[in-house]
Amino acid sequence: MICVMYEFDEDDVESLDALARKKHGPKGERRPKKRADGEGTVFAVQRTRKDGSVATYYWAAKSIELGNERKKITAQARTERDAFERRDRKILEERVAYGLAKPEAIPLDPRIAKLTVGECLMDWLAERKREGLAPATIHMYDARIRNHLLPVFGTRPVRALNYEELKRFVNVDLPAKGWGLTRSARHLSASRARSTTTTGTGSSCATR
Repeated sequence: MICVMYEFDEDDVESLDALARKKHGPKGERRPKKRADGEGTVFAVQRTRKDGSVATYYWAAKSIELGNERKKITAQARTERDAFERRDRKILEERVAYGLAKPEAIPLDPRIAKLTVGECLMDWLAERKREGLAPATIHMYDARIRNHLLPVFGTRPVRALNYEELKRFVNVDLPAKGWGLTRSARHLSASRARSTTTTGTGSSCATR
């Protein structure tokens, strides 16, 4: 058996390095993890914080067909699972926007499911304050909410309210106290409507 010793020169080393970079990607970077067909891709990205610590984030991506258009949807999260869930939610929202899926297909954000009437009303009042309404107007709104709405509906989940219950409150309960279709009732209706319109976006009833 004959053994031949071969000494690599600089050109050989450079060729091998180029081959390795082509196969494995640039040094220090992580290529997207290969997924099953139709699942998309996910890859980790490391970022250095101001204090010098390193945080790892995950990016999930997938290209989808929207009519005659092909669009790439991406999402970022601290875990791979959350990245996939956020990306898939974005995909559903895009499909709903294009009329390819019904709004009911978008899963309800847990924060919305637990949102109470009291929390929504307080957020609504905070928005009015940020709009710069007169202190006297804010005081009036606050008094009517606390005196008429919170005692009855404050701890109730917004999604648990129904039309018949609100109708009775406006047409029977308030008039029995000497109130007609007041701003208190309109506040409650606005609160309910605002929460309903935000369940598909995953946001709370007011911008925080």
